[in-house]
Amino acid sequence: MLIAGLGWLLAVAYCTGVVYWVGNRLNPDDRVGVVPPVPVTWAGLVFGGSLLVVLGSAVHAGMLFARLRRQEYQHLSLPGRRLSAHDLRRCRDVSTFRALHRLVGEHAIRLGGWCGAALLALAALGCVAALSGTGPHRAPGSGWAALVDGAANAGDRLLGWLPVVVATLGLLVYRNDTVRRSVGVIWDVGTFWPRSAHPFAPPSYAERAVPELQTRTAGLLALPDDDPRGVAGIILSGHSQGAVICAAVLLQLPARWRRRVRFFSYGCQLTRLYGRVFPAYFGPHRLPVLADALTDRHGRTGWTNFWRETDPLGWPVPAAHRQVSVRDPEGLHPTGGEVVDPPIRNHGGYPESPEFLVERERVAGLMRGAVPSPREGVG
Repeated sequence: MLIAGLGWLLAVAYCTGVVYWVGNRLNPDDRVGVVPPVPVTWAGLVFGGSLLVVLGSAVHAGMLFARLRRQEYQHLSLPGRRLSAHDLRRCRDVSTFRALHRLVGEHAIRLGGWCGAALLALAALGCVAALSGTGPHRAPGSGWAALVDGAANAGDRLLGWLPVVVATLGLLVYRNDTVRRSVGVIWDVGTFWPRSAHPFAPPSYAERAVPELQTRTAGLLALPDDDPRGVAGIILSGHSQGAVICAAVLLQLPARWRRRVRFFSYGCQLTRLYGRVFPAYFGPHRLPVLADALTDRHGRTGWTNFWRETDPLGWPVPAAHRQVSVRDPEGLHPTGGEVVDPPIRNHGGYPESPEFLVERERVAGLMRGAVPSPREGVG
């Protein structure tokens, strides 16, 4: 309903803009006064104020990021380490990702909440003012009237460029990895939930992915002992949004099969993102339910969570049995005959890390059976 209402308001605004633009072109000498209606004036003022709120939030986030980056750089480049100029440059690169990890994990929800609350307050005030039928107060003979008119006109012009901005963002999604990843996070979160929660959204991929993965897992575990494809257990591995899908699968598996599953989560968003935005489903009181469901008869929880200090979308999960911190990068300079610096993998490349390989071998040994190895090319 909110999306439909926003679309309707934008359509009315653009139609009104076209009408008054044509009217001004047909009335070059201002023989007939063309005055925009009161709602259009208030819409321009509210949109201009909203841009100021967003700009202020962005500036505040930038200041926080700069402070966190300085802290991380000071921690990495301690005077006693005797680092070369190359290593100091690498420390600056690593501190950037570590600062982003802390900014998203410690401040993003708060900044987004304050910004969203301010925008909602402006929208509510704008609606009340528009419905009142009274325009902004213009004191004659003062600069306030010129300021109001200028702000309203600027807001209207900027609002007119909004479709161009959206189209440009859509183009950058195909050409820029950073923009694609940022938009992809929002898209994954929005399309995970069923359409009954937001009927104007695209179909939920979870309604297909969760049952298919559940069927595949149950099918492997249900194979008889004399079947050559039979396995003693399964390592269910989920990266980023995949960890959320795996959690939904595990909570729906029968208990007799769930005890034979070990869960690897990495780049996991269950705590800082889903746990805060959707606490009823992934809050601090819900994740222990998943951990209890994965506890075997010996009291061991089969959940290992991998995370990095450079991953802006992956954090520790207190409910998991084991927390494995993955080193990133593996070094500040090339080693072992390599000629290029070890890459900073941040949100990717977990299955190739030494910590992941060691943990997988350990868990596979505990399960005392063949564990299906991950297919090549599948993250």
